[in-house]
Amino acid sequence: MWLQALLTQADIQHVFSELTPVKVSLDATDPERYLWLAQPTSVEIVDNQSLRLVTSGKLQWDLVGLTLPVALRTISLRATPAIERQDGHDVITFGVQIEDADLSAVPGFLETPLIARINETLQARHTQIVWRFGETLDFHFQMPALSEPRRSVHLFARDGAVRFSDEGLVIAASFELAAHTQGSAPEEPRPADVQESAASAA
Repeated sequence: MWLQALLTQADIQHVFSELTPVKVSLDATDPERYLWLAQPTSVEIVDNQSLRLVTSGKLQWDLVGLTLPVALRTISLRATPAIERQDGHDVITFGVQIEDADLSAVPGFLETPLIARINETLQARHTQIVWRFGETLDFHFQMPALSEPRRSVHLFARDGAVRFSDEGLVIAASFELAAHTQGSAPEEPRPADVQESAASAA
């Protein structure tokens, strides 16, 4: 069985407003390389394939031995959701790329290679936005105590899918259910037992 959730554009705007401001490390070994992003001023769906976020921020990087803190008055990013297989399980990833940025403080001949280098870093696993939904959508519960035999039920997500619709971003997951019996199963009542029980009730 499949269950799906629809995130409208207003929902998506709210999600990114809750997740920002955020500081993204661009180097696992160097905390002085980072991209800081403010809350987005706009979020829109582009070509039913990705999200465009427009915001402001700050970039800190080093070039030719110099650390360059750069204030970004505007920065446009594309976030593309996808299903990937990691460690044997489906996960939802959001690949983030800088689409355009105000790098007026950086010499012109450095702008293109700098953005390309940062985008390459944003594709690294340690900077990816990853939802391991199989870990989140994993539920255990018990059947009522008066039922016989007692069973524990495990409902869990296995496969995932993402797509855009006219209404927003659709996230879907397939679920499987497994029941585990505690103790031995009762025998099926015999017809005589049923008749005796009915007579006693009368």
